[in-house]
This record gives sequence, structure tokens and C-alpha cells, in this order.
Amino acid sequence: MTHIGVVIPWEPGQRLGQACNRAMQHADGWVLILDHDTYLCNPNWYDICQQAITTLGPTAGLLTCVTNRIGCALQRAKHAVRGDDLAEHITAARRQYDEYAATPYVDVTDNREHVLSGFFFLTHKEAWTMAGGFADKFIGMDNAYHRAIVGAGYRVYVMRHLYTYHAYKRFWKDNNVSTWGQS
Repeated sequence: MTHIGVVIPWEPGQRLGQACNRAMQHADGWVLILDHDTYLCNPNWYDICQQAITTLGPTAGLLTCVTNRIGCALQRAKHAVRGDDLAEHITAARRQYDEYAATPYVDVTDNREHVLSGFFFLTHKEAWTMAGGFADKFIGMDNAYHRAIVGAGYRVYVMRHLYTYHAYKRFWKDNNVSTWGQS
């Protein structure tokens, strides 16, 4: 099976695109880029990602999964839980997997209404190169990458059988980490 590098990129000054590009420069194939505030609820997440790569092939330039909180409607899980109890999210992940395992992938390449949010981006070095990399910014870097992947001729998929918890607290909005840990 294909090796997948797993990174949680960060660069001071909200230069997330730069951090993602650095990770991709060192990659030799597929890379899973995660936000720092995600939890992979399905213990088989790596195998699920490998299976997606094998099934969809290199014409897939960007894959994501579903989650509990996110701006992009394409990435919202049917079985999402509202609270922050991880045990409940693990149960939701099992329900999501059970319901969609037989038809796990949705091709969203041609959906012009929504662009993906970057809490969970599975991409490969060739697609990244052909798309021109990630924009060197924080807000909108994920949306721009989605568009660049499509512009480079790659397909974009949502793995709807893979559910990830996303805290989505957005402390960066006011740069006030004193609210960390508060609901």
C-alpha cells in the first residue's frame, strides 16, 4: 500500500500556506494535512485513506472527509454530534462508516457552489506541483487550493464514510488564546 505522510502544519504569523508547502516539498507521494484541532475518530482512518488512494488513483488530487463542524456543507456529516464528548463522536463515526461504507466517495469536482475547508486534506505531490502549491496565506488558503486542484485537471472527493471530530474554536480570529479551553 501507499505510504501517507501525516502533518499538522503551522507557521508563525498565520502563514499556513507556507507551512503546507514546506510539508509538500519534503513529501515523496501522498500527504494528509490536518488542522491542529481535529481528532480522527475512526481507528481505521489510515487504512481508509490508503483504500481511497488505491480506488480513486492519481487523478484524485484532493480528498477530504466529513466532520461535525465546518463551513463547507459538503463536509458536514449526516451523523454529526453537536457537543464535544469524544465518546459520542466515536459512536457517530461508526454510524457514518456503517451507512456509507458501500458507497464511500462523492466526486465534488464539478460542484461550483462550495469549496472545501482544509481541516483534513489528503493530496499528493504531483497534484500539488501541477496546482502551483498552496497560497501563502491563512484565510482562504484551503479554498484556493481546492480551486487550483480543479484548475489543474484533478478530481476532488469527499470520503463520506470517514468522520473526524473538529473542535473549530477559531482562536486565531482575535489572536486571544486566553479563551483556550473555554466553550
